[in-house]
Amino acid sequence: MGGFKNQKLNEIAKKNIFEDIIDFVFVSLDNMKTDLLLKNKKLKNKEEEIRTHLLEQYLNNESFRQKTKFDDLLLLFNAEVAEGYNEKSEKYIGRVDIKVYSINTLISVGKDYYIIECKRLDGSKRLNEEFVTEGISRFVLDKPKYSSFNQKNIMLGFVIKNIDIGMNVCKIDDIQNEYERIHIAERMCKCNRLIEEHYLYKTKYLCMGNSIELSYMFYNLYEIIE
Repeated sequence: MGGFKNQKLNEIAKKNIFEDIIDFVFVSLDNMKTDLLLKNKKLKNKEEEIRTHLLEQYLNNESFRQKTKFDDLLLLFNAEVAEGYNEKSEKYIGRVDIKVYSINTLISVGKDYYIIECKRLDGSKRLNEEFVTEGISRFVLDKPKYSSFNQKNIMLGFVIKNIDIGMNVCKIDDIQNEYERIHIAERMCKCNRLIEEHYLYKTKYLCMGNSIELSYMFYNLYEIIE
Protein backbone atom coordinates (compact mmCIF):
# COMPACT_ATOMS: atom_id res chain seq x y z
CA MET A 1 0.00 0.00 0.00
CA GLY A 2 3.00 2.28 0.17
CA GLY A 3 3.45 2.63 -3.58
CA PHE A 4 6.62 1.79 -5.51
CA LYS A 5 10.02 2.29 -3.90
CA ASN A 6 11.30 3.53 -7.24
CA GLN A 7 10.18 7.17 -7.59
CA LYS A 8 10.11 6.95 -11.38
CA LEU A 9 7.63 4.07 -11.16
CA ASN A 10 5.49 6.14 -8.80
CA GLU A 11 5.49 9.00 -11.30
CA ILE A 12 4.53 6.67 -14.16
CA ALA A 13 1.70 5.18 -12.09
CA LYS A 14 0.33 8.64 -11.27
CA LYS A 15 0.57 9.70 -14.91
CA ASN A 16 -1.41 6.62 -15.90
CA ILE A 17 -4.09 7.40 -13.30
CA PHE A 18 -4.44 10.94 -14.61
CA GLU A 19 -4.70 9.76 -18.23
CA ASP A 20 -7.27 7.14 -17.16
CA ILE A 21 -9.37 9.90 -15.62
CA ILE A 22 -9.31 11.91 -18.85
CA ASP A 23 -10.12 8.86 -21.00
CA PHE A 24 -12.95 7.75 -18.73
CA VAL A 25 -14.55 11.19 -18.60
CA PHE A 26 -14.49 11.39 -22.41
CA VAL A 27 -15.98 7.89 -22.74
CA SER A 28 -18.66 8.81 -20.20
CA LEU A 29 -19.52 11.99 -22.11
CA ASP A 30 -19.72 9.98 -25.35
CA ASN A 31 -22.19 7.55 -23.81
CA MET A 32 -24.20 10.25 -22.04
CA LYS A 33 -24.71 12.12 -25.29
CA THR A 34 -25.56 8.97 -27.27
CA ASP A 35 -28.03 7.73 -24.66
CA LEU A 36 -29.87 11.04 -24.38
CA LEU A 37 -30.10 11.43 -28.15
CA LEU A 38 -31.56 7.92 -28.45
CA LYS A 39 -34.09 8.69 -25.73
CA ASN A 40 -34.82 12.10 -27.26
CA LYS A 41 -34.18 13.70 -23.89
CA LYS A 42 -32.33 16.88 -22.99
CA LEU A 43 -30.67 18.29 -19.89
CA LYS A 44 -31.43 21.72 -18.51
CA ASN A 45 -28.90 24.39 -19.40
CA LYS A 46 -27.44 24.34 -15.91
CA GLU A 47 -23.87 23.41 -15.01
CA GLU A 48 -24.86 21.54 -11.85
CA GLU A 49 -27.46 19.39 -13.61
CA ILE A 50 -25.11 18.46 -16.46
CA ARG A 51 -22.33 17.58 -14.01
CA THR A 52 -24.58 15.61 -11.68
CA HIS A 53 -26.10 13.56 -14.51
CA LEU A 54 -22.61 12.76 -15.82
CA LEU A 55 -21.39 11.76 -12.38
CA GLU A 56 -24.34 9.70 -11.14
CA GLN A 57 -25.30 7.97 -14.39
CA TYR A 58 -21.80 7.32 -15.70
CA LEU A 59 -18.67 8.19 -13.71
CA ASN A 60 -19.85 6.49 -10.51
CA ASN A 61 -22.22 4.00 -12.11
CA GLU A 62 -20.96 0.45 -11.56
CA SER A 63 -23.11 -1.12 -14.29
CA PHE A 64 -21.82 1.44 -16.81
CA ARG A 65 -18.21 0.70 -15.89
CA GLN A 66 -18.80 -3.00 -16.39
CA LYS A 67 -19.86 -2.30 -19.96
CA THR A 68 -16.62 -0.46 -20.73
CA LYS A 69 -12.91 -1.20 -20.59
CA PHE A 70 -12.88 0.75 -17.32
CA ASP A 71 -14.57 -1.99 -15.27
CA ASP A 72 -11.50 -2.32 -13.04
CA LEU A 73 -10.99 1.44 -12.60
CA LEU A 74 -10.26 2.15 -8.92
CA LEU A 75 -11.49 5.74 -8.87
CA LEU A 76 -14.25 7.54 -7.02
CA PHE A 77 -15.76 10.80 -8.27
CA ASN A 78 -17.39 13.05 -5.63
CA ALA A 79 -19.31 16.26 -6.30
CA GLU A 80 -19.48 19.51 -4.30
CA VAL A 81 -16.58 18.67 -1.97
CA ALA A 82 -15.06 21.21 0.43
CA GLU A 83 -11.60 22.46 -0.54
CA GLY A 84 -8.95 24.85 0.80
CA TYR A 85 -8.87 24.45 4.57
CA ASN A 86 -7.91 27.68 6.38
CA GLU A 87 -6.33 27.06 9.79
CA LYS A 88 -6.99 30.57 11.10
CA SER A 89 -10.70 30.62 10.33
CA GLU A 90 -11.19 26.86 10.75
CA LYS A 91 -13.20 26.96 7.52
CA TYR A 92 -12.94 25.78 3.93
CA ILE A 93 -12.62 28.54 1.35
CA GLY A 94 -14.39 26.77 -1.51
CA ARG A 95 -16.15 23.76 -2.94
CA VAL A 96 -14.95 21.95 -6.06
CA ASP A 97 -17.23 20.52 -8.72
CA ILE A 98 -15.66 17.05 -8.67
CA LYS A 99 -12.88 15.49 -6.60
CA VAL A 100 -11.34 12.29 -7.92
CA TYR A 101 -10.00 9.82 -5.38
CA SER A 102 -7.73 6.82 -6.02
CA ILE A 103 -5.87 4.31 -3.86
CA ASN A 104 -3.19 6.99 -3.48
CA THR A 105 -5.73 9.18 -1.68
CA LEU A 106 -5.89 6.62 1.14
CA ILE A 107 -2.12 6.28 1.28
CA SER A 108 -1.68 10.06 1.56
CA VAL A 109 -4.42 10.44 4.19
CA GLY A 110 -6.66 12.30 1.79
CA LYS A 111 -4.10 14.65 0.23
CA ASP A 112 -3.48 12.95 -3.12
CA TYR A 113 -6.49 13.62 -5.35
CA TYR A 114 -7.39 15.39 -8.57
CA ILE A 115 -9.96 18.12 -9.17
CA ILE A 116 -12.28 18.55 -12.13
CA GLU A 117 -13.75 22.03 -12.33
CA CYS A 118 -16.73 22.26 -14.70
CA LYS A 119 -17.91 25.28 -16.69
CA ARG A 120 -20.43 25.85 -19.46
CA LEU A 121 -19.23 27.44 -22.70
CA ASP A 122 -21.26 28.96 -25.52
CA GLY A 123 -18.70 31.18 -27.23
CA SER A 124 -19.82 34.27 -25.35
CA LYS A 125 -17.37 36.62 -23.66
CA ARG A 126 -19.16 36.22 -20.32
CA LEU A 127 -18.79 32.43 -20.07
CA ASN A 128 -15.25 32.53 -21.49
CA GLU A 129 -14.29 35.04 -18.81
CA GLU A 130 -15.88 32.87 -16.12
CA PHE A 131 -13.89 29.91 -17.42
CA VAL A 132 -10.76 31.93 -16.62
CA THR A 133 -11.70 33.97 -13.54
CA GLU A 134 -13.92 31.39 -11.83
CA GLY A 135 -12.09 28.31 -13.06
CA ILE A 136 -8.46 28.49 -14.18
CA SER A 137 -7.55 31.20 -11.67
CA ARG A 138 -8.64 29.04 -8.74
CA PHE A 139 -5.72 26.72 -9.46
CA VAL A 140 -2.92 29.01 -10.61
CA LEU A 141 -2.93 32.32 -8.71
CA ASP A 142 -0.20 33.04 -6.15
CA LYS A 143 -2.67 32.08 -3.43
CA PRO A 144 -4.65 29.33 -5.16
CA LYS A 145 -8.14 28.48 -3.94
CA TYR A 146 -7.74 24.84 -4.99
CA SER A 147 -4.83 22.52 -4.27
CA SER A 148 -2.68 20.70 -6.83
CA PHE A 149 -1.01 17.84 -4.95
CA ASN A 150 0.31 16.30 -8.16
CA GLN A 151 0.66 19.65 -9.97
CA LYS A 152 -2.12 18.53 -12.32
CA ASN A 153 -5.87 19.13 -12.50
CA ILE A 154 -8.66 19.36 -15.05
CA MET A 155 -10.95 22.07 -16.41
CA LEU A 156 -14.00 20.52 -18.09
CA GLY A 157 -15.89 22.68 -20.56
CA PHE A 158 -19.48 21.71 -21.36
CA VAL A 159 -20.00 23.23 -24.81
CA ILE A 160 -23.71 24.12 -24.91
CA LYS A 161 -23.82 25.92 -28.28
CA ASN A 162 -22.68 24.83 -31.74
CA ILE A 163 -19.40 26.74 -31.82
CA ASP A 164 -15.90 26.24 -33.19
CA ILE A 165 -14.10 24.94 -30.11
CA GLY A 166 -10.65 25.69 -31.50
CA MET A 167 -11.55 29.34 -32.11
CA ASN A 168 -13.09 29.59 -28.67
CA VAL A 169 -9.90 28.25 -27.10
CA CYS A 170 -8.07 31.18 -28.75
CA LYS A 171 -10.58 33.58 -27.16
CA ILE A 172 -9.95 32.01 -23.75
CA ASP A 173 -6.20 32.38 -24.33
CA ASP A 174 -6.67 36.06 -25.14
CA ILE A 175 -8.50 36.57 -21.83
CA GLN A 176 -5.70 34.81 -19.96
CA ASN A 177 -3.10 37.01 -21.63
CA GLU A 178 -4.83 40.08 -20.21
CA TYR A 179 -5.06 38.62 -16.69
CA GLU A 180 -1.91 39.91 -14.99
CA ARG A 181 -2.12 37.52 -12.05
CA ILE A 182 -2.00 34.44 -14.28
CA HIS A 183 1.51 33.42 -15.31
CA ILE A 184 1.65 31.01 -18.24
CA ALA A 185 4.88 29.01 -18.40
CA GLU A 186 4.17 26.92 -21.48
CA ARG A 187 1.31 26.48 -23.91
CA MET A 188 1.50 22.86 -24.84
CA CYS A 189 0.13 21.48 -28.11
CA LYS A 190 -2.99 23.46 -29.06
CA CYS A 191 -4.88 20.25 -29.57
CA ASN A 192 -3.40 17.19 -27.91
CA ARG A 193 -6.40 15.18 -28.98
CA LEU A 194 -9.15 15.82 -31.49
CA ILE A 195 -11.11 12.63 -32.07
CA GLU A 196 -14.74 13.30 -32.94
CA GLU A 197 -15.99 15.21 -29.89
CA HIS A 198 -12.77 14.94 -27.86
CA TYR A 199 -10.85 18.20 -27.57
CA LEU A 200 -7.97 18.16 -25.09
CA TYR A 201 -5.69 21.15 -24.55
CA LYS A 202 -2.96 21.56 -21.92
CA THR A 203 -1.16 24.54 -20.42
CA LYS A 204 1.50 24.89 -17.73
CA TYR A 205 1.47 27.78 -15.27
CA LEU A 206 3.87 29.20 -12.71
CA CYS A 207 2.32 29.32 -9.25
CA MET A 208 4.28 30.07 -6.08
CA GLY A 209 7.47 28.74 -7.67
CA ASN A 210 5.80 25.56 -8.89
CA SER A 211 4.76 24.42 -12.33
CA ILE A 212 1.02 23.64 -12.43
CA GLU A 213 -0.47 21.84 -15.41
CA LEU A 214 -4.13 22.16 -16.33
CA SER A 215 -5.76 19.88 -18.88
CA TYR A 216 -8.71 21.52 -20.59
CA MET A 217 -11.33 19.04 -21.75
CA PHE A 218 -13.98 20.44 -24.11
CA TYR A 219 -17.00 18.45 -25.26
CA ASN A 220 -19.89 19.35 -27.59
CA LEU A 221 -23.17 18.82 -25.73
CA TYR A 222 -25.39 21.39 -27.48
CA GLU A 223 -27.60 18.71 -29.06
CA ILE A 224 -28.72 17.42 -25.64
CA ILE A 225 -29.11 20.77 -23.87
CA GLU A 226 -32.49 22.52 -23.60
